[in-house]
Amino acid sequence: MLKYLRLLFLVGFRVLATFIFYINRYARHPNKYPFEVRYNRIRHLVLKIWKAFRIDFHVNGFEKYVNYQDKCVIISNHLSDSDPLIYIALSEKPITFVAKKEAFTYPFVSTCLKALEALPLDRENLRNQVDTLQRAIDIAKNGVPNVVIFAEGTRNKNPGTKTLEFKAGSSKVPLRANVACFPGALYGTFRIFSSKINLKSYPVFVDILDPIYPSEIEEMNTINTAEKMRTLVDKAITKNKPLDYQIISQMKLSQKKKDRLLACDLIKID
Repeated sequence: MLKYLRLLFLVGFRVLATFIFYINRYARHPNKYPFEVRYNRIRHLVLKIWKAFRIDFHVNGFEKYVNYQDKCVIISNHLSDSDPLIYIALSEKPITFVAKKEAFTYPFVSTCLKALEALPLDRENLRNQVDTLQRAIDIAKNGVPNVVIFAEGTRNKNPGTKTLEFKAGSSKVPLRANVACFPGALYGTFRIFSSKINLKSYPVFVDILDPIYPSEIEEMNTINTAEKMRTLVDKAITKNKPLDYQIISQMKLSQKKKDRLLACDLIKID
C-alpha cells in the first residue's frame, strides 16, 4: 500500500492527466497518431512511474539490442504484469507486445497495450493463436515497432523454479519474418506489484543475450530453438540471483522481513 501512496503523491496527477488526455485517446483511435508519438508519450510516463517506485535497474547486454540496426524480436520470460512496462522503460526504440488476452482487462496496462496496438493472444483458442502469430510476423517484418513476445505464454508465479517451457510458436515469428531474435531474461519484477512486498527500492535484473538469426532457427527447428532460448534465459537468471540476494540482505529491514523477501522466489507470488 505504501508504494502506491508514494506513487499517487509523486506522480498521481501526471499519470491521471496523461492517461485522460493522451493515452486513453491513443487507445481509442491509434490510427490518428503516429506510433512513435504514442510510444514516446507512454514511455515518458512509464519512466516517471518507475522513478516513483524506485526501481533499481541492473541491465546487461541491452546495447546489443540498441545497436542492432535491423528489425528484430525480443523473446522473454515472464514473471509479472509489470514486465511490458520494464521493456518500455528501457527501449527507446518503439516496441509492441504479444500479450495474453487477460492483460487487456487490467487497469492502465490494458490501455497502454491498446495504444501500442499490442496483439491479444487467447491461449484457449487455436484460431486466435494462428491469427495473432501471423499479425506478429507482419509487424516484425513490415511494421514500425519491434515485437516483444513472452514465450512462456503466462506468468511464472514460482520464480524459484526453472523458466517455464518456451512455446515453439514464439520462434516462428522471427523465422517467418526473417529477422533476428534476442532472448530476454527478467528477474525481480514479481516484487513490484505484489501487495505483500513494500520496499524503498526494487531490484530488477534485465539481460539481453546474443541474437539468434533465422538461419539458425531453421537449422535447429523452432522447438529446439525455443528450448535453447529458455536454457540461456535460465542461465542468466541463475547468474543474477546471488546479486539479488546480496542487495536484499543489505537492505535496512527486520530479519523477519528479509527472510520473507529472500524466500519469495521459492513461494508462489500473488
